[in-house]
Amino acid sequence: MKPSNTYNCMNAWGRLLFLIIILNFCLGVDAHQKNADLMEVSNTDSLPDFTDARNFQDSLNVFIAFAQHHYEKHPEVVIEVAKKICIDANRKEKDSELFTALYYIGKSYSNLEMPDQAWKLFNRITDVNSKPSQEIFFKTCLGKTWLSINESDYELANKYCQIVLRHPDINCAMKAEAYLCKSIIESEKGNYKPALSYAAKGLDLPIDSVHPNIYGNLLNQTGYIYSILGDNSLALKNYLSAYQIGQKYKDKELLYYSTNNIGTIMFGMGRLKEAAAWFDKALGYFHQMKVRPSNIGDIYNNLGLVNQGLGNLAEAEKYLLSAFEYFHADKDLGGEAAVLNNLANLKMMEGRWQEALELVNQSIRLNREMNDFVNLSSVLHTRAQIYNQMHQTSKAVQDLDEALSYATSYHLINFFPDLYLEKYKIAKASGDLVDALNYYQLYSQWKDSLDQDFHQSQLAQLQQELNSLRDSLASISSTQTANTTFDNNQNNTPAWVWAVLIMATGLAIIALIHALYYRTLLKNEKHMHQEELKRTEDIKAELAIANQNAQESERITENFLSTMNHELRTPLNGIIGFASILRDELQNPQHINMAIAILQSGERLLNTLTSILDLSDLKSYRVETEISDFMLHPLINRCLVDYRDKAEEKGLQIIYQPEDYRIEVRSDESHVEKIIRQLMDNALKYTEEGYIKIDLLQQTINAKEWALIKISDTGVGIPKDLQGLIFSNFRQASEGINRKHEGVGVGLSLTRNLVNILGGKIEVESEPGKGSSFTVYLPVPTEKGLISRTSLPAAGLEEIAHKPSVLLVEDEETNREFMVYTLQDDYDVDAYVDSRSALEAARHKTYDIVLLDINLGRSASGIEILKKLRQMENYRLTPVAAITANALKLKPEGLLKEGFSHYLAKPFTRNELKSLVKKMLNEAE
Repeated sequence: MKPSNTYNCMNAWGRLLFLIIILNFCLGVDAHQKNADLMEVSNTDSLPDFTDARNFQDSLNVFIAFAQHHYEKHPEVVIEVAKKICIDANRKEKDSELFTALYYIGKSYSNLEMPDQAWKLFNRITDVNSKPSQEIFFKTCLGKTWLSINESDYELANKYCQIVLRHPDINCAMKAEAYLCKSIIESEKGNYKPALSYAAKGLDLPIDSVHPNIYGNLLNQTGYIYSILGDNSLALKNYLSAYQIGQKYKDKELLYYSTNNIGTIMFGMGRLKEAAAWFDKALGYFHQMKVRPSNIGDIYNNLGLVNQGLGNLAEAEKYLLSAFEYFHADKDLGGEAAVLNNLANLKMMEGRWQEALELVNQSIRLNREMNDFVNLSSVLHTRAQIYNQMHQTSKAVQDLDEALSYATSYHLINFFPDLYLEKYKIAKASGDLVDALNYYQLYSQWKDSLDQDFHQSQLAQLQQELNSLRDSLASISSTQTANTTFDNNQNNTPAWVWAVLIMATGLAIIALIHALYYRTLLKNEKHMHQEELKRTEDIKAELAIANQNAQESERITENFLSTMNHELRTPLNGIIGFASILRDELQNPQHINMAIAILQSGERLLNTLTSILDLSDLKSYRVETEISDFMLHPLINRCLVDYRDKAEEKGLQIIYQPEDYRIEVRSDESHVEKIIRQLMDNALKYTEEGYIKIDLLQQTINAKEWALIKISDTGVGIPKDLQGLIFSNFRQASEGINRKHEGVGVGLSLTRNLVNILGGKIEVESEPGKGSSFTVYLPVPTEKGLISRTSLPAAGLEEIAHKPSVLLVEDEETNREFMVYTLQDDYDVDAYVDSRSALEAARHKTYDIVLLDINLGRSASGIEILKKLRQMENYRLTPVAAITANALKLKPEGLLKEGFSHYLAKPFTRNELKSLVKKMLNEAE
């Protein structure tokens, strides 16, 4: 620019005034002084240009001091002042001060999102004829890196970033910023493990030597990568650390991004209210800083998702549409694609499938334009769900296969469970049971694997932190050495030669692939119809074989259960019986605890056997019911007596709140008791702290009266997508070797089947981390029915002179000794091991009652002994009880038809045996 004559005429006072104005900016201004700053800049219009070298140098130094303080918060002011004193890329000076000034002007343009002007200034600094200071040169390279990242030119960004990282003398602040850039570059290319490594190197640098904003953004970047890899725990940890740094240094930008990120993680963990609170914080920081429209779009998008999760669909749509407007105004295609996908999910919830399809198609188109295959995998999953609902299964499968290919290529393992679950649903609905089973197994395996990886990462975190400094130093050294070697090798051949060779090779490969593809396509089309027919026949044959195998498997299973039921119940009877005797009669506390442990183990095995037996009955439709009218309150009270001690041992409180003590139902009392106990067992098993609450109330639903038994707990809870699974046979919400709770998974399946048989229904409400609530609906009698009760005889006033006599026939020694030991104090017990000796004893003595084991080994069975006893005059009306371990095949109703008056299944307790004998004697009188 030509020198201005006005400048030479300016007196010393004018120059001093100008310098004072500039120094005003150097000393720093508060946010509320910004308007005053702009006014002062506008008042410099009357000042002449500084074209004299000496005076220009003075102004340049003052400008640099000013720009250092204000290029981030007031970039427009820096640019305006630079224009007034004619600092631009066209100046011919080559001194380092000019390039320093140009750097801050370039950063100001970059902060204002004016990349063309920034590139022009940065290129002037790195020009081969320029001589900037080493620090400004590397800072300019970082500036070019950020510009390239914003333009999605990751190759160019990597080039400038490597220039910085390769130099051994750069300070820690620039090295940390370079590692941040490198991590972003790798993550944007889908290379998440290298991205995580670079971020870790940045975080391993001394924190005092790194700019707080850079260090905080390294934490945010690390959290982002962990969230992509499915480790929300580590993601949240890093986001919270970034938030703390933002609070410490009052960095509004850092606070904005970290609060928004924390809200995103909370949303992913299902903690919607907490997510909304963090997003509200982000909104507050947004209003205190300068951000792009897409930033506010991020928050509105997230608030839309939160409201969608809370069921506020109208509010969710409002936020999402606002987010789309902001993204569109900022020309942020990625943001637009994300919002369109979220809107599609919203329309799906409302059942508006065609609108959802149109929205998701737009999202897919944008993702393909950007080559964003990570998000494309998620969006394709959305469209597959829509196609499935519209019964276009072939298109759904095609989208799922493409989504799985991207998830595999970019190692997005947290996508696998949902994708395989969707494929399972489609295969099941299509009747392809074999594929359905395979996909469900894959879903379960990946789900279990992710859960296991999460816990292993927690265990490895401490060791990783302890070794981080040593590893980072070694890694930095090896990286620098490798980079130096790589660069030396690359310099031997001109870059354009490699480019031409690569391009030519690539074109040749593409042409060959296309030729082979079309040749194969034409060939396959001829046989497509025949193969389809053959595949259909093969599937039919496989299904026929599968059906035949299933029937054979069911038969084998029933025989196995019958045999094992008997073989396990017989020894269990002795184990539980003698363990209870030891518990009651031992004096040493340590021995008592051992006896209790044996008893509890035996009872646990018995409960498992009983559940399997009941479930087998339900599957075979062998369950019979005895319907009567009875009150629920006494039944519930009787059940709770057995659970209060167990609850106290775990530190749990049992709360029982009946709305009405007189509520009656018309049902099977024994089955209802079994339902209550199964639900109480379930609540006790999955609750570690808090309470278990039982509510009893009556409601009118659709003009019909129902009694409601509601059992709630504060346990682990059940995810919504697994709530249907828990009622399946042999299934639990957590399965496999690594499942957290014991059991074979038949309890709730048995409960639901029993409720259905009784004409009721069962519902579950649950939230992970907060607990579960199971509500059983049982029909209330429309008119008062008679409640049959057995009247117990009044106790006699006269003392009985002799003990009642009991004939016991049991061939298993342990069980025989247990029964004799239990009864011998109150009764005259004669025990025999076979039919011959037992019948001989019955001929010579008249017993008051008879206890017969059904399976007597090689001897005649208990049924055969009964028939011979009934032929004797003295035993035609004598109460005879059948004692059996084969409860799977020998049902009470069948044995009663054979002539038995009572029934007792092994294993049984001392009290059950004594109660049976008393009942038999009362009836004998």
